[in-house]
Amino acid sequence: MFLDPYLLSVLVFALLIVALIVKDRRKIERKVILFIRRTEKGRDLIDRVVSISPQFWKKVGALAAMIGFGGMIFGTIYIFLLIRNAISRGVAAQGISLVIPVPFNEPAVGTGFIGVPFWYWIISIALLVVVHEGMHGVILRAHRIKIKSIGLLLLAIIPGAFVEPDEKDLKRRNWFVRLKVYAAGSFGNFLLAGLVFLILQFWMVPAFYTSGVGFSGYFNGTEFGHPEPYPAQKVNLTGVILEIDGERIRNFEDLSRFLGSRKPGDRVTVVTNTGEYSLTLERNPDGEGGFLGIANIYNTNVLRDDLRGTSTGNILEWIFKLMVWVVVLNAGIGVVNLLPLKPLDGGLMLETFMERFFPEYAEDAVRFSSAFILTLIISYFLFTLLV
Repeated sequence: MFLDPYLLSVLVFALLIVALIVKDRRKIERKVILFIRRTEKGRDLIDRVVSISPQFWKKVGALAAMIGFGGMIFGTIYIFLLIRNAISRGVAAQGISLVIPVPFNEPAVGTGFIGVPFWYWIISIALLVVVHEGMHGVILRAHRIKIKSIGLLLLAIIPGAFVEPDEKDLKRRNWFVRLKVYAAGSFGNFLLAGLVFLILQFWMVPAFYTSGVGFSGYFNGTEFGHPEPYPAQKVNLTGVILEIDGERIRNFEDLSRFLGSRKPGDRVTVVTNTGEYSLTLERNPDGEGGFLGIANIYNTNVLRDDLRGTSTGNILEWIFKLMVWVVVLNAGIGVVNLLPLKPLDGGLMLETFMERFFPEYAEDAVRFSSAFILTLIISYFLFTLLV
């Protein structure tokens, strides 16, 4: 029995990591399954980046601090609303999830977790930590704060990185400088997510993709007094809808307009990216026009016909999915890192702010905030397991 090639590539990667650890073992600190490799390499690169314009980076840091507080407020409200909506509806929507790598080529979604295909995950996380810690380092050096060391982390095969400042030097600086440093990492992740999103939207999608309408299920006919399956389910309609009866379907509005112009009993030909389907429309239970019976409809994009199934198309599709994960993980983890929960950067930001303006309440405020956020997160995960 042969191993799946994707799983085999993951195992080879893991073996290479083990080999590197063994080779460099004298320079590696080990704490159970956590491996730490400190180095001074990289500090010169950070200094060169900063030397281009220290004042520019100081202003970037100020912007990061302001956006950081916005992210903190957004993240806190988002979690609270997730809990409230889950309780009121009795159903937990996919919201906060553990993001874990899975050794196969398709994502997996389960209760409380999202499994990201390993290679998308490892590349996205590597970019995330390099940008995150790099931004911390740049803002530190823009304010002439010493960096004691730069290092790599490895929790089993999960990569990480850190920039270790001189804590005494950092604590001596004014409160706003410290806010800049703490907020810089997530700000860097937001910038990376935004840049990749713009590349996707304004170059990759227009150049190589075509728009259509996707769906992820069928309506149950019996719920509407219809004893038989609806047309889409009858013919096992799958894929992204691109045209019907020769009319281009680019979005949900196009689909609604077309079906509204037809009547029950009309025979139509639906073209998707997986094939061509002939079916007879049924009566729309919600109004006039024809009805396919597809559920959970959304606008989406698929590769152009001339690229689909080609080597170039496969490569483009892989890059496209990687870029989507880079956006999702950088934006999502960037917000989570800004939650007012120590030892996250958001918790350090709140502590710094409170110590400056309300020193007598600082310790209690940070303790309460951390307990509140942690309670919300745990409550959400427990709710997803119980409902």
